[in-house]
Amino acid sequence: MKRWVRIVLIVVLAAGLVVGLFGMLRRQTEDRKGAESYAEAAAIAGAELPAAESAAQTPAEEQETQDPYLQMFARMDVEALRQGNPEVLGWLWLPNTQISYPLMQGTDNEYYLHNTWKNEPNELGAIFLDHRSAPDFSDFNTLIYGHRMQSDAMFATLRFYAEQAHWESAPLVYVRAGDTVYTFTIFAAYEAPVTQPLYLPALTDAAQIDAVLQYAQEASVLDTGLTPGAEDHILTLVTCTGHGHASRWIVQAVRKPVTVKTRLGWDEESKNIEEIALRLQDVGIAALTVHGRTRAQMYRGEADWTLIGKVKNNPQIHIPIIGNGDVDSGPRAAAMFDRYGVDGVMIGRATYGRPWIFREVRHYLTTGEVLPQPTVVERVEIAKRHLRKSVEIKGEYVGVLEMRRHLSNYFKGLPDFKQTRLQLVTLTDIPALMATLDSIAERWGDFDTSQVVPAPLSHEL
Repeated sequence: MKRWVRIVLIVVLAAGLVVGLFGMLRRQTEDRKGAESYAEAAAIAGAELPAAESAAQTPAEEQETQDPYLQMFARMDVEALRQGNPEVLGWLWLPNTQISYPLMQGTDNEYYLHNTWKNEPNELGAIFLDHRSAPDFSDFNTLIYGHRMQSDAMFATLRFYAEQAHWESAPLVYVRAGDTVYTFTIFAAYEAPVTQPLYLPALTDAAQIDAVLQYAQEASVLDTGLTPGAEDHILTLVTCTGHGHASRWIVQAVRKPVTVKTRLGWDEESKNIEEIALRLQDVGIAALTVHGRTRAQMYRGEADWTLIGKVKNNPQIHIPIIGNGDVDSGPRAAAMFDRYGVDGVMIGRATYGRPWIFREVRHYLTTGEVLPQPTVVERVEIAKRHLRKSVEIKGEYVGVLEMRRHLSNYFKGLPDFKQTRLQLVTLTDIPALMATLDSIAERWGDFDTSQVVPAPLSHEL
C-alpha cells in the first residue's frame, strides 16, 4: 500500500511540476508577446525615450538632461497609434522607471485589464485612464490603472517610489494627450485600502476631496513638501500591492503650471530666442517671459523688444508671452503692449525704492492718467512698513541687510542726502533705522518729488 502511495505522490508531484512549468512558459510567452506589442507602439509613435533604470542604478549626477527627450515626447505621433486603435488617448512616461506606454481610455474599466493597445488578449493588459475621467485631465482626480507584472512591465516599477531617493531623482510624470503635454509632480506614494474615496474619479464633494488630500499627506512614505489643494488637479496612478486585493499601491502627482524666464540668447551671435520659445512650448510650459537682453549684456544697454515681439507674433507660438526689460512707468508699459502685443509685462529693477510702481502702471493702463509721485512723508511710511515686513519674514539680520538697497532707492533725488544715505546702508539696529527714517520725513517732508522720481534706471545695478 505504501508503494502505491509513493507512486501516487510522485505522479501528483510530476503533474504539478508539468502544470507549473506550463504556466511559467505561458507567462513568458504572454510577456514576450506583450513586450513586442508595446515595442511596436513605441516605434509607431516615435517614442524613443531613454532607457529606464532605478535611481539606485543611475546616480543623479550621471543622468542626462531631460530636455531633448521631452522634445521627442512632445513631437510623438500619437495620431499614428490611433489609426490602429481609436481608443489610444496618448502616452504616459515616468522618467527613470520602465513606465513608457500608450495611454488608453475605453468604455469600461475591465477591457484593458486583459487586452493590449492592439486589442490583443494578453495578461499585461494596458495602461488606461478610468472611463469616467475627463480626457483633458480637468477633473480634480484623474485615475490611471496598470498591472504590477513580475517582469517589471506596466506599473510594476511604481514600487520605486517607496524610496525617497528615487523620488528625488525623478519626481515628474509626463502625459501626452492629443497634442497637449501635461506635466505632473509626484507628491505622495502609499498603500491604500480599496474603500478610500481616492478611487472615485468624479470627486466634487468638498469633504471627500479634503479627506483624499489629508489621507495622502498622512499615509505617504515620501517627504515631498508638496501640499495640493482642492483647486488643483491630481493624477492618481493605481496598481496592485502584490499581497492581496484589499489595498492598492498609489502614486499621486499634482499638475502645476510651469513657466520659464529667459533672455534673447547668450550673446549677440546667439540670439536664438524664437527657436528656444518653440522648444519650450513643445515640452509643455504654461507661459514664457523674455528679458530683452543677452546673458553677456547683463543689465547694460537698452532692452531690445523687437525679438520679444517676433516671439509673440510667431504664428506657431500659442502660449502667453511676457516681456521684460526697462519698463519703468505706466506709459512705457502701455507702449510695450501696443507696439509688441505681449500678453503681460514684467517689472524688476524699476521696483527698487518704488513698490508703488504697480499701482502707477495699473492706473495708467486703466485711465491713461499718470499718478502723482508719493510725497517724502508717504515714502517714509511705506519704507517703514517694508522694513517691518522684511524683518518679520526673514529675521532681523537678513531682513535689515536686504533692505539696504531698497531704503537707499526710496529717496533718490533728495538734496544733501549723502550722509543720511550712508546711515541707511550701514545701520543694523532697527530702532536707529526707524529714527533715521523719521528724520527724513522731518527734514525733507516739504520737498517736491514730482521732478526727481521716477529716477532713471541704472544699468549697472
